[in-house]
Amino acid sequence: MFEFAQEGLWIRAVFVVGAFACFLLLAQRNAASLVFEIMRSIWSLVVSPFHYLRKTIAELCLGDANPRLQNVDHYLLRRLLTGLQVGLLLSIFLGGGLALASAILAFLPPFSLRHELTASQDQLAKTEESLRQNTATVDKQDSDWNNRRDELIRQAQQEDKQNKANAQAALHADETAVTSQDGMQVLITLRNFFATRGTEYGALDQAKSYINRMPISESETKALISYCDHWQEFASLSSRAAKTLDQIRAEVQPDHATLVQSVSDEKSQVPDLKGTVKQLQDQVNDSYEPGRFVLTLLISFLIFILYVWAAGTGIEMFSMALYLSNDVKQIRTQGERNPAYN
Repeated sequence: MFEFAQEGLWIRAVFVVGAFACFLLLAQRNAASLVFEIMRSIWSLVVSPFHYLRKTIAELCLGDANPRLQNVDHYLLRRLLTGLQVGLLLSIFLGGGLALASAILAFLPPFSLRHELTASQDQLAKTEESLRQNTATVDKQDSDWNNRRDELIRQAQQEDKQNKANAQAALHADETAVTSQDGMQVLITLRNFFATRGTEYGALDQAKSYINRMPISESETKALISYCDHWQEFASLSSRAAKTLDQIRAEVQPDHATLVQSVSDEKSQVPDLKGTVKQLQDQVNDSYEPGRFVLTLLISFLIFILYVWAAGTGIEMFSMALYLSNDVKQIRTQGERNPAYN
């Protein structure tokens, strides 16, 4: 057989010619009729299972009115026959659905590829929507900033002045609260200390420690400690440089820088995501398998034919034995009632 396959086309042609010549030699004048019967027999192998299923369905629809099952004493065998017929039909119905589902799955691209494409499309849609919303927000913030920039700058400057004025007022209130001679002496010492060493690390803690050691009243001690805190606040405000435009904008629009960065990142992500989606879409389009769809249906149809032939033949043999036993019983009963029949 291996050598037969190796020889090539000519040996196959010899095989066909030999088979056809043998057919003509044996059939002779009956060649046309024989061809018809062969084709009819082959066709009957395909259509007979359908005829059998229609016959089975008709019998099941009759139920207990089926004349072949009437007067059958074998109750369990009769129910078993019905159960086998029902089981055959149910298996055919379920098998048909399974065959169609399998054919569609064989036709579709791999699930992992389709899932990856869907995930990429969703990510692209979310990124584009986020980019659209963030861009609109940034544009609105830019418009608001351009329209109110001068006003916001003036407000920031006035706020700084007001903060300094509030700190000075608090210092003055603390100084006013000190009335005793010892307290005034401590206050003068604090002024000189802050003027010379106020910017050193730990100077505030040293000043408060000094106040707590002085023999002054509790109210003046609290006022002087408050004086230290307000002096540090005033010194910080005084040494602070004027706010830049970016700092002012960050206070007014705290999320602006984050939104600008998000827009920049999303603009760079969108082309990459589009390229990924296009690549996956091309892979999905190239992965459809109509040939596998047809092949799966053909294989399923062949399995269906073989299955019905095998299962149906077994059920018919079982039913034939059941009917035959019932016919034998009726003949025997009739013979016992009519001795002359024997």
